[in-house]
Amino acid sequence: RHTSSLFTPKLSASTSPDTLNIHLVPHTHDDVGWLKTVEQYFYGWNSSNIQHAHVQAILETTLLDALPRRNPNRTFTYVEQKFFSMWWERLDEDDQKVVLG
Repeated sequence: RHTSSLFTPKLSASTSPDTLNIHLVPHTHDDVGWLKTVEQYFYGWNSSNIQHAHVQAILETTLLDALPRRNPNRTFTYVEQKFFSMWWERLDEDDQKVVLG
C-alpha cells in the first residue's frame, strides 16, 4: 500500500465512507486560431460575425478577480498556452504574484 500524501485524498470533516465526493475542475477550451485569428480570440475582436470569444476577459475575471479574492483554495486549469502567455506577458509583477498564489 502506498501511503504518500500525493495519493491520499483530502477529505473534509463532513465526509464519510458512504459519501460520494465529486470534484469539479473549472477549465477552458479556447481554440487557438480555429475560426478567427489568435488576436481576434484574445481581444474579443470580430465577435458579432463569427463567435463570441474574449479570452483576455476570461483570464482577467477568473485568475485575477474571482479565484484569489473569493476562495484562495480553488484552482483553475487553463490549457491554451498561447493565450496564457500573451496574457501573462502583459501583467505587472503584482498581478503575476496574485496568479501564482
